[in-house]
Amino acid sequence: MIFETQGKTTEMVATEQPSGAKTTIRLFSFDPNTITHEQALELGLPEKIAKNIINYRNKGGKFKKPEDFKKLYGLTETDYNRLLPYITIEPGLIASGKTDERVEKMEFTTFDNDAPIDKSAQKKFTIDINTATPADWDKLRGIGETYANMIVNYRTKLGGFTHVEQVKEVRGLPPDVYDQIAPFLVNQNPTAIKTIHLNTADELTLSKHPYIDKLVAQSLVNMRLQHGHFKSVSDIKKSKLVDETLYQKIAPYLHVD
Repeated sequence: MIFETQGKTTEMVATEQPSGAKTTIRLFSFDPNTITHEQALELGLPEKIAKNIINYRNKGGKFKKPEDFKKLYGLTETDYNRLLPYITIEPGLIASGKTDERVEKMEFTTFDNDAPIDKSAQKKFTIDINTATPADWDKLRGIGETYANMIVNYRTKLGGFTHVEQVKEVRGLPPDVYDQIAPFLVNQNPTAIKTIHLNTADELTLSKHPYIDKLVAQSLVNMRLQHGHFKSVSDIKKSKLVDETLYQKIAPYLHVD
């Protein structure tokens, strides 16, 4: 059903949900710079997207052209194409001048991955990979609550990151997202690593480390039982299962003192 309201086209659309129930969506002309949270929901946008719009604006962000709406983090291509004909940007609401640091940060948090990276912002905002909390990671564009928790959980299992590139090992983290956040990552605490005592750890403790599988753990424990305590971490290279590549990965997480 289509009708006119104050010169603006409004359309009622019924969509069928997986449960079989039908939900009515009201399509109408809107300015993303002024739309309310409730109006965003009326348009059929998910709760998270509605919040992203408001949070972005609260930080001083502006949608300068309809195409900017496409960059909203989490917005699907289907929703963008569906709403594009209804987007109306009021030129008078766009403030001129340079964007302050808070807005630059928010652009990296809220907008999706196709927006160009502002190198000036890289100098102002960094994440310490070994001390950043989930809330800190969530400030990065492309990293939501789920990815933030995944990164911190993986860091805990490792015992800490020895270098930035380990972040890309987080299972489920898209390579393009890592490439996007990498310029903002620093390792200011490279020695803040939790290590495993090679001469007291049992097989289960060793195998819990992401770099040590069950077979390697068995091999190390058997070597210790047969030949006595390891005198140095490098002694693990005597195991046929530990090549140089694996040794370089796991050595920082082991100690014999």
